[in-house]
Amino acid sequence: MWNHISCRVGDKTLITPGGVLFDEVTPENLVMDSSNITANVIHDAVYAARPDVSAVVHLHTEASVAVSCLEQGFLCLDQNSAQFYGDMVACHEYEGLSTELSEQAQIARDLGEKACVLLMRNHGFCTTGSTIGEAWVRAWYFEKCCRLQLDCLQTGAAIHMPPTTAMEKAKPLYNDIFKAGRYEWPAIMRKWRKATGS
Repeated sequence: MWNHISCRVGDKTLITPGGVLFDEVTPENLVMDSSNITANVIHDAVYAARPDVSAVVHLHTEASVAVSCLEQGFLCLDQNSAQFYGDMVACHEYEGLSTELSEQAQIARDLGEKACVLLMRNHGFCTTGSTIGEAWVRAWYFEKCCRLQLDCLQTGAAIHMPPTTAMEKAKPLYNDIFKAGRYEWPAIMRKWRKATGS
């Protein structure tokens, strides 16, 4: 209910309405202004700052919130995290419940020009994309990587960090042949159509 998804449609932005669960959202109840003020503050800030972004997913998943509370923040530990390596994850310091329009300028500055993830400290995260599929699949992988980080930390053993050269080699492939959503989103849509008979 307090998570939200939005996309640009022409010169307008459609967003989940607030006050409903994800499985209650339909094309008919998407709105231009959510009843959840935090959704408007966060998403409007991203779109104003980044003309290259056409979709935003904002979530408070358990693992991502836990990672947002760690001093070290997000760590790229495995192959899946290579897409988030380097300047692809930005951080935004917690300012409260994101109800003030004044926070938008800092969100925009923190996201910057390149990041596809905004880790919101003590809060959750946003992913961006050129399509809903890209933003959603990035969110899925980011949560998966956060869960892995917590699993590794829970062992108490030393963590073997992947070589920088390997991560730098892998990273550009996630904007090419392994671009988020390229394969996963059509599969998700097939599964949804089968489940709903659409």
